[in-house]
Amino acid sequence: MAAQLYTPAGQSGKTTMSSSLNESIASCLLQRGWTAFGGTAIAIKGYPTAVGEKEAAAYVVDYGRNCDGVLLTGTYWSEGRNVLEPHAVLIPKTVDEASLREYVKRFVAQCDAVIADTYAARLLTLPEQGPPSNRSP
Repeated sequence: MAAQLYTPAGQSGKTTMSSSLNESIASCLLQRGWTAFGGTAIAIKGYPTAVGEKEAAAYVVDYGRNCDGVLLTGTYWSEGRNVLEPHAVLIPKTVDEASLREYVKRFVAQCDAVIADTYAARLLTLPEQGPPSNRSP
């Protein structure tokens, strides 16, 4: 069975996953500096890099009734690949609010760490090098 991506309640007119879980995940992301998004992604976040701001997007993926959880996953393209692909977090559909905040906290921490380690982000943190000095040692 193929995965289905869901939009926040009211965006597509039809939601087959618990919209309250989707909304709760989005709310936790907003509390951690992400911005609500009205497309397939539930939230986005900009990250400064040496080539300008680049955007990460967060998605909730539900594999249907036979799966006990949803995946909180993301996209951030760097060096020709989605560096967030292996960093999805499985969230049980019956999760309590406190645990949900911890799952989202883990996802956000992984995103921040992985993105900070991309080439364009690392370039931004390098110290500026002035022209070589004409002085002799």
